[in-house]
Amino acid sequence: MDRKPTYEELKKRIQKFEQADRSLQKERELLSTILENNPHGIALIDNNDQYLYINPCFTKITGYKLKDIPSKKQWFKKAYPDIDYRKKVAKAWGKDSFKQGMREDRAFRIRCKNGRSKQIEFRSTFLKNQTISVLTDVTQQRETQEALRESEEKLKAIFEANPDPVAVYNAKGYPLYLNSAFNQVFGWCLNELQGKRIPFVPVDQEQITNLKIKEIYESGNPVRFETKRLSRQGQTIDILLSAAIIKDIQGINNGLVVNLRDITEQKKIEEQLRQSQKMEAIGTLAGGIAHDFNNILSGIFGYAQLTEMSLDDPDQARKKLGQLVKGAQRAKGLVQQILMFSRQTEHKKNPLKLFIIVKEAVKFLHSTIPASIEIQEKILSRATVLADPTQTHQVVMNLCTNAYHAMHDSGGVLSVDLNDVEITEQENPTVNSYLPGNYVKLEVRDTGHGMDKKTLERIFDPYFSTKTIDKGTGLGLAVVDGIIKEHNGFIKTDSKVGGGSIFQVFWPIIQQHGSNNFFEKNQTGLPRGTEQIMLVDDETDILVSSQEILEKHGYKVASFKDGESALQSFKEDQGLFDLVITDMTMPQMAGDELAAKILKIRKDIPIILCTGFSEAISEEKALSSGFKGFLMKPIGMKDFVNKIREVLDTRIKVL
Repeated sequence: MDRKPTYEELKKRIQKFEQADRSLQKERELLSTILENNPHGIALIDNNDQYLYINPCFTKITGYKLKDIPSKKQWFKKAYPDIDYRKKVAKAWGKDSFKQGMREDRAFRIRCKNGRSKQIEFRSTFLKNQTISVLTDVTQQRETQEALRESEEKLKAIFEANPDPVAVYNAKGYPLYLNSAFNQVFGWCLNELQGKRIPFVPVDQEQITNLKIKEIYESGNPVRFETKRLSRQGQTIDILLSAAIIKDIQGINNGLVVNLRDITEQKKIEEQLRQSQKMEAIGTLAGGIAHDFNNILSGIFGYAQLTEMSLDDPDQARKKLGQLVKGAQRAKGLVQQILMFSRQTEHKKNPLKLFIIVKEAVKFLHSTIPASIEIQEKILSRATVLADPTQTHQVVMNLCTNAYHAMHDSGGVLSVDLNDVEITEQENPTVNSYLPGNYVKLEVRDTGHGMDKKTLERIFDPYFSTKTIDKGTGLGLAVVDGIIKEHNGFIKTDSKVGGGSIFQVFWPIIQQHGSNNFFEKNQTGLPRGTEQIMLVDDETDILVSSQEILEKHGYKVASFKDGESALQSFKEDQGLFDLVITDMTMPQMAGDELAAKILKIRKDIPIILCTGFSEAISEEKALSSGFKGFLMKPIGMKDFVNKIREVLDTRIKVL
């Protein structure tokens, strides 16, 4: 027979039950707090599909309270009013689909009590007698994802519809996206470039490109500039490049989007336009040129006859011969001016003292414009601009030629001024106007017939002209406008009928920084060196003078009058020379042929090509053929020794 518990034992058991009950009550209170304050909707459903409990967040999300949806059937009718969709949901949640202890996630669009549609993510856990369903409102998230997807699709459609090549790069410079036009123009597709850089920047454009990329990352502003790129087949393409930074949600730069417009044909047409205008200007000035040549020839003929008459007096004959030489030099200078103006060359912007070009152009005008027109010049600026010398010369000549035409019949005064000016914010009130800053202002004024307002508004339109057909095509000012825009400058005009015209051209001033050169400089401020140079030219005077200049700057020079002897000397001791300088046009072996043979012997030897005038080779062609430098004759001492030092210094850095 079992022993009855004592009073004390019963008391302890009761205390344990009470303690357990209190613990259970606390757990229930904790669970209730968790459920009531949970940020997700929670529902408890029994095996008969009756809702036993829903928390406040469930009601907040759906609008329904427990009394509104006593059963799963009622919930389905209200949440999924569309019969077909309701059947789809019911099938997904069928009891035969799940086993005890399983957890399953589903997402459906429901209709809330207020009629609003929401995207809900259900995470359900199936127990023995009950199902716990957790609801999360993912409407905003899904809408955001959908909007992002639509935005990406629109962006992709825009990129694909863009006739210009478009590339998107990550922060390391690897392509993430290339549109169809990129493949058509450059030949590359994205699949073959995954994790690689696109190898399409010409060597001579690498530095410019790197500087521009650095500029855009430092400033955060988009950039736009003209450059060149290579196709997969190695073809050089002129490009107008526009680039902007891609930033992540935290504002950190993590890539670039780049638009690359192919302007190769445009550049060809522009060059043809400029060349056509040059010929027009030469035709306009032909009379003045003929007049000046006739004057020079008259002097030469006269002094030649006087020399013949003075053969018995050597001193007098020598003086007359000196005058003959001066006349020939004047003729040479005039020919050089004409060639410089009419030659079709590749345009390259370099730091340039603008006053030198303006003075040269005005000197040329003195020889061509009739004496009935007085030329007044006031050239004060000595600032530096980034410009192409030939194009700059063309701008000055075009403006002055137009001024001459305006005074052709009546005569007058042509004024050419060059000054430094500062454009401030106050002077630049409009958004689309020029940028504030420091400029060199070229002003060309005439006292001719002037223009009315209607004409003034159209003067920069191509082929618009007030001249008769035999005096011009109307290309001049259109070309000037194009050149100045390419140089980031602008033009201002003013004119009154009967009161003459004023053209003001503004070039941005650049700040020149002294180069870091570790080589000693002589008293002229030019760099010196000690390297061994091979000098090749068939003109004795050029050979002798060039050798003397180089030796005075510290170099050791071996000179040769022809390519054959130079090549033989190089073969005998190919390690003797640090640099080769060769003329282009020479008998038996031209400079490019000599260079090719030397490079076959020693591919690392730097070679500079010099030429007076050659249709066969340009600077671009020379550099792509393996030359490290290119110089046009006549060559000034400063340009000569600076180019040599530049080429040698580049070789030292590579080594």
